[in-house]
Amino acid sequence: MRSLKFTLDRRSLETIYLSFIRPLLEYVDVIFDNLTNFEQNELDKIQNEAAKIVTGTTKLTSIENLYINTGWQTLGNRRNIHKLILIYKILYSQVPSYLYSLLPENNNARYTLRNSSHQRNFHARTNIFYNSYFPSTLRLWNELAESLRNAHIT
Repeated sequence: MRSLKFTLDRRSLETIYLSFIRPLLEYVDVIFDNLTNFEQNELDKIQNEAAKIVTGTTKLTSIENLYINTGWQTLGNRRNIHKLILIYKILYSQVPSYLYSLLPENNNARYTLRNSSHQRNFHARTNIFYNSYFPSTLRLWNELAESLRNAHIT
């Protein structure tokens, strides 16, 4: 993209990034979200550099201003959204049943409890498992507003 920044307009540069580069950064991002901070920063650097090229700004421009100017979300936010979409599909049986069978069973009481729509979390003894897909996504899911958790997308 650097070699093209003086020959292409902003819209073309953005299309190149969104069509060819970001999909590579997000490939199976749901699975590899358990990245170290260093690895997350390395991925973010790629997107930040692309945003600077697309907007034509200098190195001194703040990252927040870049995201406001481009309208892009951070890769971390996009990973969280993708994780929540997949857990929604798992919970509402829109994926193969073997994925649903990986979730811990909720204890269904005979009466309505507070937070009854919460999913039971995994017990994790290690940080690696604690930050892996199901435990981290169930924590995100339980933090969502109940109206979002119960929304049915058609």
